[in-house]
Amino acid sequence: MNVSPDFLYEILGGVVAVEGILVLLGVLVILGHGFWLRRERERSKRLLATAHTRLASLLEEEAPRTGCEQFEHFPVRLQFRLLADILPSLSGARRQRLTRLATDLGLLSLSLKQCRSRWWWRRLRGARFCTSLGYGHSLILTLLTDPHHIVRSQAAEWASQYPTPLLIKQLLELLHDEEILCHYAAQDALLRMGDSVIEPLADYLSSHSQQAYLEPALTVALGLAAPEFLPAALSLSGHQSLNVRVRAVSLLGALGGNDVVNVLTERLDDHEQEVRTEAARALGALGHWPAASRLAAALRDPAWIVRRESALSLRALGAPGLLFLRRALCDKDEFAADMARQALDLPETTATFLPSAS
Repeated sequence: MNVSPDFLYEILGGVVAVEGILVLLGVLVILGHGFWLRRERERSKRLLATAHTRLASLLEEEAPRTGCEQFEHFPVRLQFRLLADILPSLSGARRQRLTRLATDLGLLSLSLKQCRSRWWWRRLRGARFCTSLGYGHSLILTLLTDPHHIVRSQAAEWASQYPTPLLIKQLLELLHDEEILCHYAAQDALLRMGDSVIEPLADYLSSHSQQAYLEPALTVALGLAAPEFLPAALSLSGHQSLNVRVRAVSLLGALGGNDVVNVLTERLDDHEQEVRTEAARALGALGHWPAASRLAAALRDPAWIVRRESALSLRALGAPGLLFLRRALCDKDEFAADMARQALDLPETTATFLPSAS
């Protein structure tokens, strides 16, 4: 079948025309959407300014009324935004009044419904608002095992308000979540819970041996630094994992005690320089002057960072440490003599408060 060139040109011209029309329509849609977004943003800004004024007036009133009728005509998304922005900064009667307003507007029931949504962003939105209100804690356990890691992280923040044994146990399990964001959220929540975490965390440290479980748990234990962690810290200071040993030695330095000093002195012979560095720093922080001779020997360590931390710890020990530093000036080991010289030249405040080498 023969097709004339003119016919092909007509078809090609028609295709180009259709494509041009589609491109023009696409541009118009984008411009129209941008114009609509700009108008909505300006409208929302005006509405929020009005809402903030009304809400400030409502909170200043002495007579307890909800003021629900003043905000019912506002879009739900703006109601959420208005209350979520101000809730964290309120307490006492004002917070109770705002919580009552959220209840009367139906925002609380809507948030609880969103927490059960099939879409993760709705669950997140509901969990955030419930966290601000401090309400609906019965849903936290479910959301701590949510398929989406951002929702689990938000649930961990929510759980920090309720230091119950069940939630603490679940947060400890969240410490070894595959998502890093969940690690930090769980650590922060446990630290906020405070003393109620000490006993279950001590049991957790004693009953686990894997590195992935122990590292974040030891970080929390270091933040709490309770005597109940001492048996686990002593045991874990000899763990096969480098990071676990470093954290355990750091925890021992925060706890102190005769057994601790003996273990820290032993850790000065660890085959990893990070552990030796942390042990030297901990001995200086504890101010245990009988360890001065052992720290002086560490001035000959092959690792510069260990020599530096040992010299600073000797300086922090006061007169006994200074005596050993002056003796080291004549040491046959050039590295030990040089480090002692540097430590003795440092001002007193600088030598004591330099950050940890670890």
